[in-house]
Formats: sequence, structure tokens, C-alpha cells
Amino acid sequence: MPLAGPRAWTLATSAPLSATLTCGSAAVAVTATFAVGSTSCQLALADPTNQVVTWQLTPDG
Repeated sequence: MPLAGPRAWTLATSAPLSATLTCGSAAVAVTATFAVGSTSCQLALADPTNQVVTWQLTPDG
């Protein structure tokens, strides 16, 4: 899912997910709240447990 910045985001999930934010060549694991700088970034979500997981991504502020 592409995200544009600058903005802070909150990720809420019903079960643990693996979430990775990639901005250019840098990739970091994210938790509940994270910030995107002035570049475009890509958020990737993966379910390591193969369970049904619901999630919601909300912009802060």
C-alpha cells in the first residue's frame, strides 16, 4: 500500500502482523505508530501465522 508523507500513521490489527515500511532503499519494521517523511513509501503487511487478521491504517492528526 503506497503512503505519502509527511504524516504519522497508526496501524491497528486484530492479531500480530509483520509490517515493513520501505522508503527508497531503506526498509524498517513498524509497530503501531510510525511516521512517513517527505518521500513516498510502501507499507507491506504479512501474516506469519496464516490466521485471518483484520487491520486498519489511520492517519494521525
